[in-house]
Amino acid sequence: TEGKARDDQLRKIRTLFHRQLGLAFADVDLTLEEYRKFETVPEELTKGEDLHKKTIANVAKILPLEEEIMTILDNRNETDLLGFLAKVSNSPDVEEPRKFSYYERAVEALPAIREIWNAYIEFARGAKSPQSVLCRLHRRATKCILDDIYLRVQYLRLVERENGEFEAEYNRLAKYENSILNLIQLLYSRLEYLVRKLRSAEAAEEKQPQKVETEKAKIALEEGIADSLKALGTRSLDTQHEGAAVGFLKFCGAIALNGLRDNKKFSESMEAGVRLFGGHADLWLSYIRSASTFLKPIDIRKLFKRASEYTKDDSLKVADEWVDFERLYGSLDELEFAQEKYTQRLQHVLAETVHEQPPREVEPPPKSLLHKRRRNDN
Repeated sequence: TEGKARDDQLRKIRTLFHRQLGLAFADVDLTLEEYRKFETVPEELTKGEDLHKKTIANVAKILPLEEEIMTILDNRNETDLLGFLAKVSNSPDVEEPRKFSYYERAVEALPAIREIWNAYIEFARGAKSPQSVLCRLHRRATKCILDDIYLRVQYLRLVERENGEFEAEYNRLAKYENSILNLIQLLYSRLEYLVRKLRSAEAAEEKQPQKVETEKAKIALEEGIADSLKALGTRSLDTQHEGAAVGFLKFCGAIALNGLRDNKKFSESMEAGVRLFGGHADLWLSYIRSASTFLKPIDIRKLFKRASEYTKDDSLKVADEWVDFERLYGSLDELEFAQEKYTQRLQHVLAETVHEQPPREVEPPPKSLLHKRRRNDN
C-alpha cells in the first residue's frame, strides 16, 4: 500500500513538471534542470526534454508577438490592437488557446471598446466555441458596452437557445436602458420570444395534451404586451422617436390578433396605443384595417369618426380611406358626411402648404348608385 501511494505521488509530481515544461515564459530551463534531478525513469525524462525543446521553439515564435502586444497595450492604441488581433487570429503558427489569451488581455485592457468585443465574439464563433461560451462572452460584453442594442438582442437570443433565464436577463438590460429606440428593440425581442414560447407550447399540446403550459404561455404573452405598453407610456418621447413607438404599437396589435388570436385583446392594446399616440394616422389606419376583419361596419364607422377627430399629421389619409369605406358600406348621407370631412381636411392642408401637390379629388358616387341608395333609404 505504501508503494502504491508513493507511485501515485511520483506520478502527480511528474505531471506537474510536464505541465510546467509546456508553458512558455515559465523559466523552462530551470524547470528542466530540476526535473532531471527528480526523474529516474529514462522514458519519462525523454518526454520532458522533448516538451522543453518544443516550448523553446514556441517561445522563439511567440516572443515577438508578446513584445508587440505589450507595446500596444501600454500605448492603449485601439486601432493597432485590432490589427494585432486580426493578425494572430489568422496565423497558423499561434495555438488557439494563446489566441484566446490575447483577446482576453485586449478586453481587460480596453473593456469599453465595442469593436474589440465584436472581434472577440466573431473569433470565438469562428473557433466553434460552445453556445454556453458564446453566451457568457456576450453577457460580459453587455456589461461593458452600454449602447450596442445589436449586442443585447444577440445575447437574448443566445440565452433563449441555452434555455437560460431570458426574463431575468431582459429585465437587467431594460432596467438601465436610457435610449428609447434601444428600449423598443428590447421590447420587440421580448414579445417575439413570448410568441415563440406560446407556439412551442401549442405544438407540444398537439402531441400530448398539456393545456396548462399553453395557458401559462398565453398569460405571459398578454402580460408582455401590457408591460410593453406601460413601458412606452412612462417614457417621454421626442417627435423623432414617435414613429418607432407607433411602429411597435402596431406590432403589439398584430401579436394580440395573430399571436393570441384574441380580438378583445387586440382592441384593448390598440385602444391603449391610440391613447398614447392618437395623433398618428398610421396607427389609426392599422387599427381600423385589422378591426374590419371582425367588427361590423357601424363599429368601423365609429373608429373612422374618432380617428378623424384625433389625427393631425396625415389626417387626409384617414379621410380618404373613410370615403372609400363609405362607398362600399355606407348610405348616401354617410358617404356625403365622409366627403365633407375629406374636403375640410383638404382645405386645411392646402392652406398650410403652398407647393404641395393637391391630393386626388373625391369623385361623387355614380348616379345609378345615388338613385339606388335613395330608393333604399325611402
